[in-house]
Amino acid sequence: MITLEKMKIRSRIFWLILICLLLSSMSIFQVSRIAVQKIVEDFMYNDVKLNQENTESSLDFLVNQVNMLSVRLLTHNGIYNILDDEGLGISEKKARLNDLLNQMMIDRSIVGDIVILAGDAAFNYESNEVIDLPDRSYLSEIEQSKTPVWGKTKKDAEGNAYILLGRRFQNFFTGQNRGYLVIYIKERAIHNLLKHMVMQDRGYSFLVTGGSYILSHPYPGKVGTTIFDTDVFRMDGEPRSKRPTTTVSLP
Repeated sequence: MITLEKMKIRSRIFWLILICLLLSSMSIFQVSRIAVQKIVEDFMYNDVKLNQENTESSLDFLVNQVNMLSVRLLTHNGIYNILDDEGLGISEKKARLNDLLNQMMIDRSIVGDIVILAGDAAFNYESNEVIDLPDRSYLSEIEQSKTPVWGKTKKDAEGNAYILLGRRFQNFFTGQNRGYLVIYIKERAIHNLLKHMVMQDRGYSFLVTGGSYILSHPYPGKVGTTIFDTDVFRMDGEPRSKRPTTTVSLP
């Protein structure tokens, strides 16, 4: 009888120890899984955040390049001499302006076209490209602004998108208002900066304005459209600070 009772006690102790080991193992596994998941999420968040900061710097550099090009154009006496030459016809002025611009070593990977609207004449750098000229409403915005004005996207016959950055075309030396200067920035140049922000198998990044107007997107067909569903900027109801996102403000 004593032996049986001892066996029962030993059995109870064995099962108790086994259950404790199983519970502790499960607890350790769960804690480890949560800890590893948190480390991975933090690593991915920090990686995206760092890439976003680098991308913002690259975008600032790109915009500065375009602004510096505008300054070079506004301070180039040769442009004013061609426009003021009454002995030249419109077609000859266009040809000479193109020759002059070709000598300025413009970065063609960024700049798609340059449009100078002087009076009733429109001169564009890429005369072979079929890109719509700036709208009257956009030109009115430029007229009322003392700083460069961002416009909506334009597309050529092949569906390539361009982002407009325009300003008043004022003679740098005399201050005379000659019309408008609009630079067409290639949307793909911006996309090439954004696409490295997020690992491809984890999602993608795109550029929107404060009004949810898409300026650059991995899918070219979405460029120039507006996002009406603002919930796209939230994920599972989580605060924005918990998920890496892309927000870039253009000056």
